[in-house]
Amino acid sequence: MSRKSLLNIGLLLAVLLLAFFITKHLVWDKPDAIDLSAKTPVYKLDAKTVIDFIQNEDENNLKAEQVIEVEGVVKKISYLNNRITILLGADGKENAFIICDMESNQTNKVSKIAANDTIRLKGVFKGILEDAIFLNCIISE
Repeated sequence: MSRKSLLNIGLLLAVLLLAFFITKHLVWDKPDAIDLSAKTPVYKLDAKTVIDFIQNEDENNLKAEQVIEVEGVVKKISYLNNRITILLGADGKENAFIICDMESNQTNKVSKIAANDTIRLKGVFKGILEDAIFLNCIISE
């Protein structure tokens, strides 16, 4: 092998090694979740109030990235794609929901919940599409 070929192989290995460490640092070592158990919520609301905010966006005081605690009735629990998602609703508000993407460490607590149970969830408010979206949710005690 020529010296130029060895230099090219060495350069290629260095680039691959650098790419591996950058990917590891940015993707794999990044914590998947925020520990909300110690965070104080900005608001403690019921599901009807949040859904009213959804329907009256001009009066919406909810800001993205705020930790908010919501109490509501479980309409559905989904286990799609290895993610646990709880849909909260309110009586008389059948077309709008609060979508709570649960932390993976909440599996045992979620298994004890059924549709029509009233629960309190704490999560990071991400915004409103047709429903209110909360991520990193935990069940509040």
